[in-house]
Amino acid sequence: MFFFAGCAGSPDQDSKYLLDLRLAADYYKRGKYEEAMRKYEDAIEKNPKGYGAIVGLACSDREWGLKKFEEAENLFLAKKVDLAKKEFDKAVAVHAAAQKLFQKAIQLKPEEMIAYRELGSFYYKRATSPWNFPYRLDDPKRQKERDLAIEYLGKVVKKEPDTMYAQRDLGLALFAAGKSSQGRVHLEIYLAKAAEGREFLRKNAPKSTPDQREEAEKRLRAIDEDLLKICDMLIMYLKELEEKQADAARTGATELADTLQTEILAVRNLLGKYRETREKKPEENKSG
Repeated sequence: MFFFAGCAGSPDQDSKYLLDLRLAADYYKRGKYEEAMRKYEDAIEKNPKGYGAIVGLACSDREWGLKKFEEAENLFLAKKVDLAKKEFDKAVAVHAAAQKLFQKAIQLKPEEMIAYRELGSFYYKRATSPWNFPYRLDDPKRQKERDLAIEYLGKVVKKEPDTMYAQRDLGLALFAAGKSSQGRVHLEIYLAKAAEGREFLRKNAPKSTPDQREEAEKRLRAIDEDLLKICDMLIMYLKELEEKQADAARTGATELADTLQTEILAVRNLLGKYRETREKKPEENKSG
């Protein structure tokens, strides 16, 4: 989660606003989204045009809403239908609020990419989440939300290509939209940056203080978990491509079958790179 101060008014107001932002960002980092929401709301009261507070509240709304959708699903499976509907309605309302906040932030600072990135992540998470969201009857596969994720994340990587998590989410959104050849480009970029980050953390952690080492180990675990999740998703998309290729071959669509086979080989190669990076041992990262 980013910490973006924005600007407030008097020095005293600035300090109180920044304190709320720091507390909110800490709550967000620890997954305490409801507490983060309250602190970001306090910050917005002090500075209604505070970009960092607006985006932070939108992100907190997004994550809290995702948790509520999950809770609603679990309640429904437990046959607690009335409670499930209440949680579902809360999630719908808070996600609608998040969308408005992201758009407000974009209007305030159209040149700043943070809100574009987080809004793109919002649409990507909704498009690929297993939980049931309200969706248009003519778009049950959430293609519209995938398209919006691709649109906003595309703007980010065009202006700021080093934004690794935008590269990751854009790549996965393109895969989800059936555009694996385009998605591979962005997942290759993300993998290169993740490998660099992994190597840097492993080289420098031994030279750090105990607290810094603990933080480095936490970040390493996060990168490894991310790489594993992407491996799992690539396996899923690979199976889809293999099924399409088999159907094309069975129906005599030779050209399509050949194209899909080429793409299958490319995705397998990418999957191999992800596995190799994740399995690389610390001593293999040492130079000299």
